[in-house]
Amino acid sequence: MPLSPSTDQVLAQHGMTRADYDHLVSRPLDELDASELHTAVSIRDAAPGFQPNETFQKVVNPGDVMGTFKVDFRHLAGDDLADVFDGVSPRDPNFNPYGPVQVMGGFVARFDDVAHLGHGDLYGNLGLGYDGTMFSRSGSEPIFAVRAQLDQASISGLRVENDIAKDLSNRFGVGSSDGGAAWDAATPAQRRDLMIDRGLQIGDGQRYFDAADPSNPYRGNGWAGEGSLAVPESTLQISQLSDGAEMWRYNSDGTQDVVAVMDNGHWVVLDTK
Repeated sequence: MPLSPSTDQVLAQHGMTRADYDHLVSRPLDELDASELHTAVSIRDAAPGFQPNETFQKVVNPGDVMGTFKVDFRHLAGDDLADVFDGVSPRDPNFNPYGPVQVMGGFVARFDDVAHLGHGDLYGNLGLGYDGTMFSRSGSEPIFAVRAQLDQASISGLRVENDIAKDLSNRFGVGSSDGGAAWDAATPAQRRDLMIDRGLQIGDGQRYFDAADPSNPYRGNGWAGEGSLAVPESTLQISQLSDGAEMWRYNSDGTQDVVAVMDNGHWVVLDTK
């Protein structure tokens, strides 16, 4: 799988090969030694950040798409996916807990970092195999994603998702008082315990627990994905989608098309037939 152009540039700047990169990002934080923790933080920090009016992308849960487009959902999603929600209320909190997609928050990526991905790439590269996921690794159902621009206020509220790795590196790694000796001497299980205790100590236990959970695709190192598949990810505070935001559909045949545009605070469905 090719890397995005920005990632290739960062690796060149750090003298790293693709094999070096794959080996680094594919392992959980508890399997990295102190030096590798420091390198992971440096590589992620060197990746391009969001700029004003730059486009971001966020894949949208199928239930939220259903709750947003209601009667248009079958037309946009096709029968296979629509049948999953047959008889389900668009406001059923089990499928659409947040109501129509008019605000956006959570994990996002720069569009430039995902522009090279197609329908079959999204599941692995974005780590969509979380507990309770409604996405399918090999399904033919379309995948929907919002593309929109961020203003300066929204960018100021972004969190690069490597703050856990950065905190661990500062506290237990080469930036710590013992230069990482205790971390390097600990087993992966002991490191996971250190991670969980640290998260509870600073009031961020759930994210640290998730990063320490081998079954959770959340890495805590700043990249979404699974195995050697990786996309730089950030977390966006809840922000109102502005006019001009687009809902895109990734089709299993490799094509993509925009199916709706935000106008005057409402989604306008386009004729995609």
